[in-house]
Amino acid sequence: MHDCIQEVLEHDEGINANGTFNNKFRTLEDFMQSKEFFEPIDIPMDKTRVELFLMLLKFGLVNSLSVSAMTNLFKMFNRQFSEPILPDTHYILDKLLNPQGNAEFHAVCTNCSAYIGKFEDVKSVKSCSVCHEKLDLSNIFNVSFFIRINTEHQIALILNIYEDHYYYVVSDRNCDDNNISDIYDGNAYRHFKASLPKDEKKSYATGIVNFDGTRKFECTHCTLWPLFLMINELPVEVRTKKLITCCLWIFNKKPDMNAFLNPFVDVVNGLNHVGIKSTIRGEERSIRLHVPLCVVDSPARCGAQGIHQFNGKCGCSWCKHPGVWAEGSMRYPVLESTPEVRNAESMRSDMLTATPDDPIDGVIGPSPLATLTHFDVVFGFVPDYLHCVLQGVINQFTEYYAKTMNANQIKEVDSIMMSITAYNQNARYTRRFSSRGNWSARERENFALFYSVPIFSRILSKERFYHWLLLVESLYILLQENITIAELNEADKMLHEFVGKTQQYFVIKAMTYNVHQLLHLGRSVLDWWPLWAHSTFSFEAGNHYILRATKCARGVTQQICRYVNLQHHILLIQERVYPRVSATITMFCDDILSDRVKNFQEMNGRTYFSTGSYMGHGIIEEFDLPETAMFYAKMVQNSCLYQTAIKEKKRSNDSITQLNDGTFIRILCFVVDDQTDAEITICNVLHTHPTFSDKYNKFQIVDKIEEINVIVQTTFIKIVCICMNIYDNMYICPLPNLLKY
Repeated sequence: MHDCIQEVLEHDEGINANGTFNNKFRTLEDFMQSKEFFEPIDIPMDKTRVELFLMLLKFGLVNSLSVSAMTNLFKMFNRQFSEPILPDTHYILDKLLNPQGNAEFHAVCTNCSAYIGKFEDVKSVKSCSVCHEKLDLSNIFNVSFFIRINTEHQIALILNIYEDHYYYVVSDRNCDDNNISDIYDGNAYRHFKASLPKDEKKSYATGIVNFDGTRKFECTHCTLWPLFLMINELPVEVRTKKLITCCLWIFNKKPDMNAFLNPFVDVVNGLNHVGIKSTIRGEERSIRLHVPLCVVDSPARCGAQGIHQFNGKCGCSWCKHPGVWAEGSMRYPVLESTPEVRNAESMRSDMLTATPDDPIDGVIGPSPLATLTHFDVVFGFVPDYLHCVLQGVINQFTEYYAKTMNANQIKEVDSIMMSITAYNQNARYTRRFSSRGNWSARERENFALFYSVPIFSRILSKERFYHWLLLVESLYILLQENITIAELNEADKMLHEFVGKTQQYFVIKAMTYNVHQLLHLGRSVLDWWPLWAHSTFSFEAGNHYILRATKCARGVTQQICRYVNLQHHILLIQERVYPRVSATITMFCDDILSDRVKNFQEMNGRTYFSTGSYMGHGIIEEFDLPETAMFYAKMVQNSCLYQTAIKEKKRSNDSITQLNDGTFIRILCFVVDDQTDAEITICNVLHTHPTFSDKYNKFQIVDKIEEINVIVQTTFIKIVCICMNIYDNMYICPLPNLLKY
């Protein structure tokens, strides 16, 4: 049976599409010697101007072309024709794609960063009202400034494009009291929606705000602080990628949070009052904007919340833990009595009288976000999973355990990690353990959830290992796409136990603020959704794309404004012309960086890849399949790739999966028959048992792989698993979610 399938799959020609012309020449010399090389091209053009215009813009955006490169691209394209068919001058392209008036410039004092005002309103100001520094506002480049980019048009357009999902969320979606699968199921979101007036319950939008500094431009010593807004009422795969850029601070100091955030707050409150005009399913609506959630790292959160940093007394954002100065830093040990939880009412009251010199329970002044409608100054902030957990706690304890390992053990772990086959859904491989100092946050997550479990089981003592599993299993639960209330309570219990035992095993030095924040992680998920959704992964990616748009340190604001405007106008063009353009154009624009697929078949939301060969009579008779059925080696379901186990790969393995009933299987091939609409998977069943009894039972050891081939309905496949052969055992673990955040 395996040999028969192998023979069919060996004829797989790959998925990269190559046209007739591409296959014609093997070398450059062949190409240059051909007749076609010097003959005029007489192939007819069947594309409209708007289709060509859209493709060129999308190419420029995806490849982060500078304005000069973009102009040259249009010039080169026009040279293919006897006369220009598209605009190709810097002036005209800028006029079309980067209109004036889309950005406001706000002046701040170069000495103390105090807010001065909008440039057109404060040109007569001669000195700072706070520090009395002399100012010259005759030219925008004489002072420091930040920009605010038009938010209303960006939000209106993206809601209009994804109107069906928006309509579903605000009109049709029902919440499950015992299950959390998205922000809409969180307690805070549900309370917010219940508090809206009746006429606003189907005309609102909510957002998550984020702001964080990114790299300095060495020649100017400036730091870039974008302020992003993520709209929640969009599909997950859309909202995490299509962020709204609202403001941009470029200065050689961190922003003064009041100066930076107050104009943003004014705009959001204004849009909450007058609404955003958008067409949803043919109906003109005035959508009220609310920003109930702020997700930032700990230093930025303290400034936005108006409290001491975590290295000061009472520096926790959610409780009044006083902190203890020990081992050269502020620590947060477990106290005999539970610290009082902060509440928004008393905190707002303290903000009225507190000052940096006379704080009240850590509060040092008003939060610039306190005047946002429906914003809770305590639980409107959440622990940041990326910085707090992955780059904080996971890194902290990985280093603790690494120090107990000798050189031979580290070398052995390096060898194990380099032999592990990763899953395609993974954003990247995790590098060697000896290179852990350079790991990204996603690499730390993969190590903690999967690789560390079998590795640390052989290295750590039993009590330390089970202490580590408390953290790993609780994170796994909080990262699932669907979390029951019972699971959430169990995860919260394990996190509290982890924090308590940290003090017992590692003494007070280990009781960092990051460890303390784990006590508040469960509440944030109960209020706002699973961890994958309110982390800063998406916003860090947004920072990356903003940086790619900057080609030099001169004129950074103009470069980024041009990039944001280009994004907006591409969406606008797509929304207008997609219904009238050919499928080849939409495929190019939507998947410009992807390999072109030649051999595939789509059926019921799944896509099958490879040559699609007909099966032999032996297999047809064995499984009583129709003679028109065809083999496929790969399948994509819910944006996740599944592949055959027969064609082994060195560093990837997408063949082990879990079914809806919990059974684990190894995929041999996919069988599709479009005549009968049948979709089945030929596979082997795996017999497994939990690796560590009652601890982390998601992790399984494979006892046996059945040799008998069986068939299951492809629709029964639930999720791909990571598979590791370590210490003579085969370990498998299903992924907690299929999201690429």
